[in-house]
Amino acid sequence: MSRAAQTLGITYADSFKTAFDDLGATSRALAAARGPAELVAVQAAYLNRAGARATARSAAAGDMILGLTGAFLRPKAALEGAPRPGSAQT
Repeated sequence: MSRAAQTLGITYADSFKTAFDDLGATSRALAAARGPAELVAVQAAYLNRAGARATARSAAAGDMILGLTGAFLRPKAALEGAPRPGSAQT
């Protein structure tokens, strides 16, 4: 369980570093833009990349969280054959 949590943390840290680097490059591109159309194009490209990163990060996080909590999220029918905690076995 701790390995999955560690992997999730590393995934988020890598994603945030990439986003920070991209933001710096986008800021430089905005400063060098020569007109409103170029400003809008740079902003649109940044938002597209940021959205793609957020989607990928969310999908990876969802998979990892499902792996961590899979036993808690199983349907009740899958658990019906399992003994209840604290129940006497005969």
